[in-house]
This record gives sequence, structure tokens and C-alpha cells, in this order.
Amino acid sequence: MRVLLAIAVLMIPVSIIGATAFWNFQNERFIADFLKNPATVFFNAPYFLKLLTDDLISMLYIGASIFYLVSPSRIQKTKALQALRVSFILGFLLNLPIFVLLLTQFRPTWDDLYGFFALIRFGIDLLICLVLWKSYSQSKIPRINISEFTIVEVVPRRTRLLHYIIDVLLMVSLTKIGWALLGTTRETDKYIILGLLMLACFLYFFLSESLFRQTPGQSLTNSCVVGNEQTMSTRKALSRSLLRLIPFDAFSFLWGGNWHDKLSQTTVVRQNSWENLSIEGERQ
Repeated sequence: MRVLLAIAVLMIPVSIIGATAFWNFQNERFIADFLKNPATVFFNAPYFLKLLTDDLISMLYIGASIFYLVSPSRIQKTKALQALRVSFILGFLLNLPIFVLLLTQFRPTWDDLYGFFALIRFGIDLLICLVLWKSYSQSKIPRINISEFTIVEVVPRRTRLLHYIIDVLLMVSLTKIGWALLGTTRETDKYIILGLLMLACFLYFFLSESLFRQTPGQSLTNSCVVGNEQTMSTRKALSRSLLRLIPFDAFSFLWGGNWHDKLSQTTVVRQNSWENLSIEGERQ
């Protein structure tokens, strides 16, 4: 499994660089043209931000993959793999409906090399996701109830704020919906895009916390979601994700509100920080 995992991780930068070269560095050339004339960035901000975040995500994938492959530290390799696994699988799942829609319009002709390449790229990404998921099944974060443990390290507010900033930026970048809100002036379109953005937000957090017990932002700080009074479950992840849609919920933890924590009976703690202390008198 270790060799297969290394091959899968290596395929991530290979497929990204291969796709970039196949499309003749189209995004990069557009970004370079924008930067040559800063005024065009202002008038085409949504498109520019989309291209820029696409490239940033690609660089993050490439950087995390290379770091995992060359790092001598087992702890650092585990952390890199953890962040790569959550973000890559999540990005694949969030963009799956778009690919299926494009697939229905695909007509297999030899003149459509781009369509064939997109199909091959999808197959490679699917195989990578399957291997990453298989490796996760060997080191899953357990579904626990912290009330059953005497010691646990709860994540501080400043770290949770960092989680939120990272996750929002990544969610908007992976779904490519948020930037469209900046580029429309029609009121109806704004409501539609805002609705899609709320749906993307729900799916981002629900898939992350139900499948992995952590979001990409949480994985970077070795944090995870656990149950409080009850064992962490998919139903609790669903509740947390729906409660996040309450206005100002994201900042409620700054004044101790923690609405989506308290109402869903969950919280965020340091991964593997929970333990029980045995009292010497109880052993005798």
C-alpha cells in the first residue's frame, strides 16, 4: 500500500503539470497579460481571481505532494498527506456534478482531443482519490465522545479563526462560485449565486466532517471534530453544516457563542489529544 500511495501522490503533480502543458499554459498566459495591464484586473476581477486561485490550488497540491515524497520526517509526511487527502478528495467531489454535466455534452470524436484528455484526467483523479481514501481507512480519526475522556485539548479561538479563513478561501476556490458574485450586476443573478454559494458551503463542511472528521483548514493544525455528550456521527456533521448557515454563526465563537458547536453537541479538539487518567486508588 505504501508504494501504491507514493505512486498516487506522485501522479498529482504529474497530472496537473501535464494538463497545464496540454492547455498550453492558458491560465498562466492570461494572468501574465492581466498583470501587464493592471487596469484590466479591476474590470475583470472575478475572472482574474478564478484563474489565480486555480493556479494557487494547483501549486498547493504540487507542493504538498513533493513535501510528502521527499520529507524525511514521518510526522511531517503524515501531516502533508492528511491535508492533501482531505482537500484533493473534497475538490474532486465538489466538482463531480460539473464534470458529469460536461460529460453529457461530450461526443467521442477524434477531432475532440480536449474531450478525450478531460476524460483521461478524470479517470486519473478518480484513481488517485480511491488510493487516498484507501490509505485513510487505515488511519481514520475515530468517532468519539469527549465526555468519556478525562483529558482533551480544545482548540483555541484564534486557531478556529484561522481554520475558518482557510476553509472559506478554499471552498470558494474549489467551487469557483464566489468569484462570480463579484462579476454580476443583475439582482436576480446575485440571489442565485448566493444560493449556490450557501449550498457549496454546506457541502464543503458536511463532506469534510462526515468523511474525515476534519476540514482542510483543521487538518493543517492537527484538529478534528468530535462529539460532546454523544459520539460523533454523520447526523451531527449534518447538523453542524446546516447550523453554519445561520447568519453570523461563523464569528459566534469569538464571544463564546459557538452556535453550531453547542446546538449540534460537537466541538473541535486537537487530534489524538484525548485520554483517560487512571487514579492510583482506583486500581487497588
